[in-house]
Amino acid sequence: MINKMERKISTKVDFYSIVNTMSKAMDLISETVVGHHKVVAYISLRLGIELNLDREEVHKLLIASLVHDMGVFYLDQNFSDLTFDKTDNRHALIGYELSKGLFPEKEIAEIIKHHHHEYGDDDKDVPYLSHIIHLADRIAVILKEQDTVFQQTNNIKELVNNNSGIRFWPRAVEKFNNLFESEAFWLDTFFEDRIEKWLKDYCLNWNLDLKELLDIGILISHIIDFRSAFTATHSQGVAKMSSLLAEKLKFSHKDVKLMEIAGYFHDIGKLAIPTRILNKPGKLNKEEWQLMKTHTYYTYKAMDVSPKLERIKKWASYHHEKLNGEGYPFHCEGEDLDLGSRIMAVADVFTAITEDRPYRDKMNLDQVKQILDEIGNNRYLDKEVTAVVLDNIAEFNDVRQYSQRKAEKYYQEFHDRVEKLQDRHLVVLNS
Repeated sequence: MINKMERKISTKVDFYSIVNTMSKAMDLISETVVGHHKVVAYISLRLGIELNLDREEVHKLLIASLVHDMGVFYLDQNFSDLTFDKTDNRHALIGYELSKGLFPEKEIAEIIKHHHHEYGDDDKDVPYLSHIIHLADRIAVILKEQDTVFQQTNNIKELVNNNSGIRFWPRAVEKFNNLFESEAFWLDTFFEDRIEKWLKDYCLNWNLDLKELLDIGILISHIIDFRSAFTATHSQGVAKMSSLLAEKLKFSHKDVKLMEIAGYFHDIGKLAIPTRILNKPGKLNKEEWQLMKTHTYYTYKAMDVSPKLERIKKWASYHHEKLNGEGYPFHCEGEDLDLGSRIMAVADVFTAITEDRPYRDKMNLDQVKQILDEIGNNRYLDKEVTAVVLDNIAEFNDVRQYSQRKAEKYYQEFHDRVEKLQDRHLVVLNS
């Protein structure tokens, strides 16, 4: 439990770096979507500047646009909705359900919820920032469909203006027409370094406190784990296990919390792994196993956005490395692995073998003791860290069970809410 004083402890991690990590992780799921969120964020930003938004509003606009499609992961969609005339907005509703209460600014969830809302439907509750993202998103979709930008700009302008007041907010369309004449505006959409410069220059220098970073960590874990009922509680278990281990090993209060956050992030690379592999009831074949092993590399890649995330990145992405160098993906060994990385590896193993998986039942504590003793003696994992678990195994198992039962309850409630949302959505589509 975090008290009020802990809210004031700065992590020196800026909000943009964390949301950029989420955006990069979304790129992992499909070649179709690579770069989509950043292009949408860039176009939204340029529209926001033309609309003379203040910096705080620009900040909200950027954050929401960088993660606007987060609901796609739960639906296990392949981004087939990235076509100009697609009207399936279920992922926007699910993105709202995932993110409400977990972003420092509650308006961001509302903006995500309505980012496919069409202006002509005349809903007064829709934030105008959602209208900006909607227009930017549709422009980005068209850009994805073509090879060269200047062969399509006139077609884009015609489509946008024909839908002004029907699908798109007229004021945003007016500002788009101002941008239309700038060759640099269009060319920037094809160069990630130019997009990055624009986004960083206009994103507020907002350092998160521990409570804010923990909340976003929980959001990340939901995006990762909720793709499958079999993984719905895994990251929660690892996060609580690793933080308890860090506490037992005398980490500072702040580092205990950072270890928990790393636990929430540790499997973010699994967004690159197809659910048919994650949910396979039997043993993975050689090709599937090689693909599964890439997830830790993708965790590292997704979190490689800022030096301020260096420790969390290592703790999260080294959880399958081994002291003898036989782990993956970097084959680190011995002193290459700091204590936080060793803790995370033990927490991941303990959580994995004490929970049910599609291909096996969970192990009892006697089996767990035997496995932890063996992997400690064989220098797969740190023997001193595994000894802490063995000496307190009932406590660790109680903490894991409590955290995962709580996560399971939340997952089931979330699942039920989403089922109702989808039912209502189908009624609207068919009416």
